Parts: sequence; structure tokens; C-alpha cells
Amino acid sequence: SIYGYSFSHPKGWTLNTSSIPGQSFTYQDIASIGVIVLQNRGQGIGTEDDLETVLPIWLEIMQDYFPQYEELSRAKITHNSLPAYQIEFSSLWKGTTEDIAKGEMIISVHGGFAFIFMGIVQESDYAVFWPIMETCMNTFHLPPFKMAGYYNDIHGYFILYPVDWVLDEPDEKIVSFKDPLLEIGGVVIDVMQLDSEITLDEYHQSVISQAKSKFPDFVEISNTKIREESAVPAYLLKYFNISTEEEKNIETLNINLIMINDSSAFMIDAGAPKEYYEQYEPIFNAMMNSFTLLIKE
Repeated sequence: SIYGYSFSHPKGWTLNTSSIPGQSFTYQDIASIGVIVLQNRGQGIGTEDDLETVLPIWLEIMQDYFPQYEELSRAKITHNSLPAYQIEFSSLWKGTTEDIAKGEMIISVHGGFAFIFMGIVQESDYAVFWPIMETCMNTFHLPPFKMAGYYNDIHGYFILYPVDWVLDEPDEKIVSFKDPLLEIGGVVIDVMQLDSEITLDEYHQSVISQAKSKFPDFVEISNTKIREESAVPAYLLKYFNISTEEEKNIETLNINLIMINDSSAFMIDAGAPKEYYEQYEPIFNAMMNSFTLLIKE
């Protein structure tokens, strides 16, 4: 998941696509299990202290979405070392007038998001399917870092970043995210408008050529084309450089994600001093994996 959570799902179940952030799996229109993410974009969700604020918001959504929703039990629990609510409920199955469903959900807040892990199954099949679904719920893990979500409506993209990092928008093309404890480095997103038609391969090679010309110490470590099955493939470049930022010569390691969508080129560069890179690499990877181009309506 781009939001950093994980869980195991039963083999042979079907992945659903949804406009609601998150993912779910179903089995023959009998049972469904998955995660829904409420984001801090107009939801009033900011930190894990907001669990009590999130709960009524989500319950109102449940009552609107599930006809005859009825809460059967509620318990305050600890999940992934964070406070959470575990709720059992019943409702009509997918809005039908006859079939009753039973379900359970775990609601927790982590960073800038509320995560709702929910399983629901037709009551007639509950005894068969619920042990399977409960096993899946026990594998649900929240992201390893407290992340917030950044939306750029001008250029149409989304990325996660650690909640305690500093966000800076020096102009409408560039956005940076930096750990206050990190003297050199961080993550920078740069969006460039292309004047002429150019392929991703051509643009990527031009970026490398310019880097080698501009930075005499630039050394390419790895270079891989990724997301080839998606509508917007990308290149992931890892390289060594010597930064002269703040008039200091500091050896850095960087990863660079490059993609083209329509007439815009997106470059996401993440780097840190060589001796600290291993410490920051999981965060950089999580941010790169979360970068998503938004569909403009």
C-alpha cells in the first residue's frame, strides 16, 4: 500500500478497486476484508491524539453506507502499540433488504491518517469465514513511520512524508521535505514543463548527462526502469555525489525518481550524507513508493 500499512489476505480472493483510499478483497460476494484510509485533507485528522475525534466521523460514514447499521460491541484496545477501537457490528449486506451481515473493525490513528481495518461477511456464512478473516485482521500492521500526506493540486500529485519533517514550498514548481536533524539532504520534488515532445528514456538520459557535467564527483550506482506496467512508468536512479551545500564538501548518497506525465516531468530526489544514508533509506523508499499522480477531474 502507498500508505505504508500491511496485512495478509486469503489466497484466491479478488482485489477490489475503490475511490476510497485503501484496498479490499472479497470472496464470491459472500465476504469482504480490507483497509480504508481517512486522510487529513478536510477530515480534521492530525495526530494519534485524534482517535476520539475520528470515531464519530467514521461511525457516521458507516451509518450512511450500511443500511440498518447496529453496533454490537465496542472496546478500547492497544493495536501496534497505539490506542484503537475494536467494534463489532451488523447491517444489511451491501444494501439488500434480506441478507444480514456481521462484521468487525479496528480503528486507529497514526500520523496524519486514520486507518480502519474491516471485515464483513454474510451472517449465514459467518461461522465458516470469520476465523479466516480474523486471522487476516491479526496480520494488520500500521506504517513503520508516522506519516502525513501532501497534495499538490497545481501539478496533481500526492506523497507521504514524516510528520516531524519540515515542509517548504519555495515556489509552485519545487517542494522540499527535510528532517530538522539532517544538516544536508532531504527530499525535493521538482516539476518541469517540457517545451517539446520527449520520451521518458530520452529525458532520463539527459538528466544523467547534465548531472555528470554539473557534478564532477557524480557516480551512477544503479539505474532501473520501474512501474513499467503502469500508465506512467519511471526510472529509479541511485548515485553518489559530493555536496558543496553550505560550502562544505560532504559525500552523499541519493535516489532519484523520474517520470513524465503529459507535458510535465516529475523529479523526486532524496539524499543524505553517506554515513547516515542507511538510517534514512527506509523513509526515502516509503516516500518514493507513495508518490502518486492524481487523476484530474
